Amino acid sequence: MADQPTRWIGRYRIVRPIGTGGFATVYIAVDERLGCEVALKVLAENHSLVPDVRERFISEAQHLRRVDSYWVASIFDLGETDTGQPYMVLELADRGDLDTRVNDLWDNRRPLGRDDMLVLADTLAHSLSAIHAADLVHRDVTPGNLLVRHNGLRPEPWSGETLLDLGERLLLSDLGYAKDLRLASGLTSGGGTAGFAAPEQSGEMTQVTQRADIYGATAVLTWAAVGSPFEQALQEVAAVGMAEDPADRFADMGVWNSAVHEALGSSGSASPLGRVVEESQPQWAKQALVVAVVISVLLITAGLWSELRPARVAAVNNDWYEELRDAEQAEQDPNSPVVASDSETAEADAELEVEEEPNGDSVDNPASVPTTTTTAG
Repeated sequence: MADQPTRWIGRYRIVRPIGTGGFATVYIAVDERLGCEVALKVLAENHSLVPDVRERFISEAQHLRRVDSYWVASIFDLGETDTGQPYMVLELADRGDLDTRVNDLWDNRRPLGRDDMLVLADTLAHSLSAIHAADLVHRDVTPGNLLVRHNGLRPEPWSGETLLDLGERLLLSDLGYAKDLRLASGLTSGGGTAGFAAPEQSGEMTQVTQRADIYGATAVLTWAAVGSPFEQALQEVAAVGMAEDPADRFADMGVWNSAVHEALGSSGSASPLGRVVEESQPQWAKQALVVAVVISVLLITAGLWSELRPARVAAVNNDWYEELRDAEQAEQDPNSPVVASDSETAEADAELEVEEEPNGDSVDNPASVPTTTTTAG
């Protein structure tokens, strides 16, 4: 059998298709310039000639670019093929989706555990909060649009024991149905996936708010909880999150997530999502941190810390630097006319520590950037 000719789209070498829908096909491709695999989503040729469909495809890419979240598919590029088909280049998440994972667990009679449910809830809360902060409504939160990504270069196959293995995480994808609230009041055509779309999304023309996504997130969570010990515990969350009237639902995803944690018996202070983030960090980053700690210890034990301290103090407060410098000179020269007492030096060090204490701000979106693909559709 003769080798198939290599297919290229722009600078991206096509490896194989990983999903095909009514509107688009998603491929695994290689960015030859960067030497990494990506997801390439290409609008079908016949739909590329339909202005409304073409515009919606391009709008999806623009919406993704607006959202800044570790838990939402990142977009790298937007282009057009030689045949006029628009395409977008996304992070690669080639380890399936939530729908497949949960069904596989059910097939093996393994309902989701508490940590699984909390990771799912936290992912939904973080990703949708970021989408809402960009004045968008996702409108199609479904198990098939939550993709699984592994940060490792050569990950082992999924163990099948829990929803996610170490180093894996969920990413919300596919903003093809997203509504931009900056452009309108929320009046839009109906759409969404049956069983997960809010009631207000039905009909030819309807008005949606971000509480439509709260309905979708609740529907996904209660769907995943079927057969688990926590199915009954989430009944009250489901009653509020999937209320017929949007005004009766939770105010935002933060309030929703707090209610989920309470229902599942977790305060949220030890959320498994933090463990997932830590385990998702590349190995080189962990090794670099260890090296940095070792170097710091060596500097201190070598006596170099006292030499570095004046510059460190000067950056915080020039006055304290002068006093501490005089104190150190006095220690070396007993005849020096300026001598700081031990108590004064201790006060200076104590105040320095207070001034240098971190302010406690947290970063919701870790700096490492992963790999996702959207569903083809």
